[in-house]
Amino acid sequence: MSNLFFFIRTLIFTFVVVLLLQIRFGEKTAEDYTMDFLTSSSLIKPVNQTADKAVIFIRNMLAKISRSINTNFVNTLKSENQPGSRQSHFIIKRKKEINKTKENTAEFIETFKKQAVSTGKKISSSFIDETKMPGRNSASDTRDDEILEE
Repeated sequence: MSNLFFFIRTLIFTFVVVLLLQIRFGEKTAEDYTMDFLTSSSLIKPVNQTADKAVIFIRNMLAKISRSINTNFVNTLKSENQPGSRQSHFIIKRKKEINKTKENTAEFIETFKKQAVSTGKKISSSFIDETKMPGRNSASDTRDDEILEE
């Protein structure tokens, strides 16, 4: 219960101080005079200098730590994985594979037509298109082929 009373007393005291700082004396409020005193006081200058040096020290330490981590991290990587020294090891063989797929598809269609003619059945071109052929993706199950042809 004493903690609650302490909180309430502190809250009331804070409101009183804020209200008193809003009183005007001439052109400025008490808050303005207080801020001017705090920024120009000879007592505050050493504190400001210390704070400035502490900020510079922290910035330099963080930069050193960051450089150390980056250096150690980069040294643990293989040189071929480091930015700037990567080399492409791709060998493109697509042209031959595409030609082979086209030849296989053409051979499959001709074989299919010959078998159909030998059995005496009529085959429409849409039936051939819907048949799965090597190297060709068929979407006949979803009727996407018909939509694409339109």
